[in-house]
Amino acid sequence: STTRRLLQEELDAGYVVQFLGDLDQARSIYGDLLAVGKLGLAVAAGRDTRLVLDTTSSGVTPGVFTEEKPQYPSPFCMSEFMQSELPTSSNQYRGLIIDVNKAHKRIRLHPSEMGLSFFEFENTLYHYVVCHFGGAWSAYWWARLSALLHRRCHQLVSGEPFGAIFYDDWFWHLV
Repeated sequence: STTRRLLQEELDAGYVVQFLGDLDQARSIYGDLLAVGKLGLAVAAGRDTRLVLDTTSSGVTPGVFTEEKPQYPSPFCMSEFMQSELPTSSNQYRGLIIDVNKAHKRIRLHPSEMGLSFFEFENTLYHYVVCHFGGAWSAYWWARLSALLHRRCHQLVSGEPFGAIFYDDWFWHLV
């Protein structure tokens, strides 16, 4: 029932669409770029349960290669940096944290890549039209977009702001 409810939310939001056909019809459209992953639930204490599309089982994740790998600072590293590297000439600091809700899902897949995001639930085929939680490429595409937005923010904010991207969050230190 939880999977059904969460899937309906994804359908209503436009993140997932039902494929109107069978596996052979999907194969005729996507050819070698068709992979049917396993749909599951990510359950963690203190967090909402969410859908996860396991694309490892379909062979997609092991086949993903990106030359760039995002590296994220740990909260400890951020704290150390704040204490040792930022100027202390003023006591007028402002901090800002921005959490981008469903960040990966803000990136739409190219139609030719949608075949790699198929899954089956209750004998019906579906596929994501956006980067989904669990996709090896999802973090990569979000990192690229967030880096672009981050550079633009630096151009717009006066002074000497410090900003860091931490997964789907931005941390800003403003003087």
